[in-house]
Formats: sequence, structure tokens, C-alpha cells
Amino acid sequence: MLQEYIRIAVRNLAKNRVYAALGAGGLALGIACALLMVLFIRDELSFDRFHRNAPRIVRATLLR
Repeated sequence: MLQEYIRIAVRNLAKNRVYAALGAGGLALGIACALLMVLFIRDELSFDRFHRNAPRIVRATLLR
């Protein structure tokens, strides 16, 4: 049964190569963007966590 599903999927991907490539490329791009966002947020939230009084530290920035 699983072999039949795989065979049908391969046939459909072979027929619609452009749409399959666009779908796979979009999925890869989406996963890469999500991972980059997670890494950035994790880095921003871990700022100055090694200090003893970390909850009392405030980061001041100047926007120009």
C-alpha cells in the first residue's frame, strides 16, 4: 500500500516538475527563515543572563 502511494507521488512530481520545485523551494525558504528568527530571538532574550542580578539590568539604546 505504501509503495503505491510513493509511486503515485513520484509520477505526480514528474508531471509537475515546476510546481514541485516551487513547493520544495518555498518550504526550504520558510524553514530557513523560521530558524533564523528563532535564533535571533533566542540571542536577544539571552542578553546579560550570566550576571547575578540579571533581572535588574536594563539595556538602553539610542535610535537615530
